Amino acid sequence: MANRSHGELTRAATTAALKPPLFQKLRTLLQGMEIPEGHFLSNLLMRDVGISREQTSEFARIYQANDTYLRNLLGGSNEGPPSERETKPATSRLPEPEEKRVIKKEGLEKSGAITQFLVLIDVSIARDTGYQLSELLKLWEGLGYYNRCRNFKKAATNIMKEHEGKIPTDYDSFIKMPGVGEYISAAVLSIAHDQSHPALDGNIIRVMSRFLKRKKLSTYNRKIIKNHVQMWMEFGSPGDINQALMDIGSQVCKPNQANCYKCPLENSCMASQTDSPEIYPSPKLKKQIPNYNVVTGIIWKNDKLLILQRDEKNHLGGLWEFPGGKMKNGESHVQTLTREIKEECGFDVDVQSKIGSIKHIYSHFSIKMTSFHCVSKNNSTLNTTQPYKWIKPAQIKDLPFPKANHKLFAILNKQGWHV
Repeated sequence: MANRSHGELTRAATTAALKPPLFQKLRTLLQGMEIPEGHFLSNLLMRDVGISREQTSEFARIYQANDTYLRNLLGGSNEGPPSERETKPATSRLPEPEEKRVIKKEGLEKSGAITQFLVLIDVSIARDTGYQLSELLKLWEGLGYYNRCRNFKKAATNIMKEHEGKIPTDYDSFIKMPGVGEYISAAVLSIAHDQSHPALDGNIIRVMSRFLKRKKLSTYNRKIIKNHVQMWMEFGSPGDINQALMDIGSQVCKPNQANCYKCPLENSCMASQTDSPEIYPSPKLKKQIPNYNVVTGIIWKNDKLLILQRDEKNHLGGLWEFPGGKMKNGESHVQTLTREIKEECGFDVDVQSKIGSIKHIYSHFSIKMTSFHCVSKNNSTLNTTQPYKWIKPAQIKDLPFPKANHKLFAILNKQGWHV
């Protein structure tokens, strides 16, 4: 070993690290991506590599130890004379095997963001035998707008079945994908493919409303704005134009502060010639969102608790929650909870100690949720049309729950439940 060059040592170490067939399989699956962590990595090892749940931690530890060693070696550590070190930059991944399948989508190499989008689509497709919706929702957990996650899965499936695994690049096909509208279509196709489609988000609409001095955002004025941006795009670089206008709107031409002196469009902007450019466009009247009082119950059976899965077609569809619901006028917490559990689960409960209350604001409403510990009366039989599970508290972390429930989990942890 002492007489070997640094390059020879690197090649020998790489061969040894990738010799186990399961390591080769994982390397091929990762396709050049960073090694994932936690729940994602465990699922990948069990589902696609064939590692049992009990062995995932040890397998990952050895694989990552090899990765760290090779990363240091490739980064030019003190082993071997400097003149013989390879010039490859340091990497947090194992060296690529020669048979590595390169992910390269035609026309999309220019944008790092688009490349990440494609990698996620490859993951979410999961070869039709991979991720269930619940697993995707768990990865999405806490980001909000869960319907986007469901549409993301549907769009990925559509790409595989209808477009042979290739994301369509024509506007008419792209906009037909689930969850895709005019803005997403215009943004992706202009930035990734240099197609002339104005991406009219709130920032661009505000900038152009002031530029053209259009106060009302009528259908007619929106068309005027779109046509004007389209005209600029005829000179080239449509993606850059979209991104530049978005940046001006988010950093300079803000809703309550125009900052005209910083704006590259100042000399041509009609609203900047007025005393109050901020009045363009007319602000939307904000509607007061409703607030609901909600009561939920943690129903215990021995050392397990009951959770129900929300209907995929409803708000927060596919996520798990505790039984319960909205209070009616004149009801107490206990009355609401016993009624809701009877309706959802088909049995009566004894409502016991109060866990606590939390507040949470969603996009269109807010809630105050109060929770109690409960036990079923007389070992009643569960009768529900919803998917359900009896789980131990420690299993909560493996399933997707609404963000409001995580505030409840924080209270439970303070009380020593370790969820």
